[in-house]
Amino acid sequence: MISAYPFAMESSAPQSSFIEVLGVRLHVQDWGGAGAPIVLLHATGFLGWVYRAIAEQLRTVGRVHSFDQRGHGDSGPSPDGEYNWELTMRDLEGFIDVMGLKGARAFGHSAGATAIGALGAVRPDLISRAVLVEPVIFESPTAPELGWRNPFSERTLKRRRIFDSGDAMFENFERKPPYSTWRKDLLRDYCAHGTRPTADGRRELKCTPETEARIYETSRDFDGLGMLLKNPATRVGAVR
Repeated sequence: MISAYPFAMESSAPQSSFIEVLGVRLHVQDWGGAGAPIVLLHATGFLGWVYRAIAEQLRTVGRVHSFDQRGHGDSGPSPDGEYNWELTMRDLEGFIDVMGLKGARAFGHSAGATAIGALGAVRPDLISRAVLVEPVIFESPTAPELGWRNPFSERTLKRRRIFDSGDAMFENFERKPPYSTWRKDLLRDYCAHGTRPTADGRRELKCTPETEARIYETSRDFDGLGMLLKNPATRVGAVR
């Protein structure tokens, strides 16, 4: 809970609500701001709250919205237990449609960036422009870089999912990459909002290792690069 951490986060707390998309109850966040809509989409294993610092900056130039992907955060699970990249993109499509955010600007990270780039190609009416940070894209389903996939999934299934407390989780992660590079207040956000209390008073991850691993496993089945390159508005660059 927010009150468990000594950071001034309440003033930055988004307005939360729920919508239904493709049979899934999605938890959505309205971060405020004025102007044309901006949509944020998180990476696998995370949730909208992790991107609070980015939302705070972007709301100076637009109305910022985000949501927790299916099986993540406070969103519901897939009705059939399936998780894949096509569903991630279609959930994003449904979110924009239901929320009336057509023509939104977008910011995505990792698999969230892939979903935004792919949706912008197949539904250019929904996304006017986007910033894609570390999108997960491959040249082909047999690309050599996919060699990380199975061992990464195996490690994910072994990751710790229950912690004695939010503070214990923070102490476990703060010196481990990639979390060791995070701002400490944002790591606290993840520990607070990315977990739920257990019956015995401990904290467990909201996104289960099984859900996260399944998304990694299905990465080769989604031609994110091909879809992205079909969009004539695509521009590729690097931030240094």
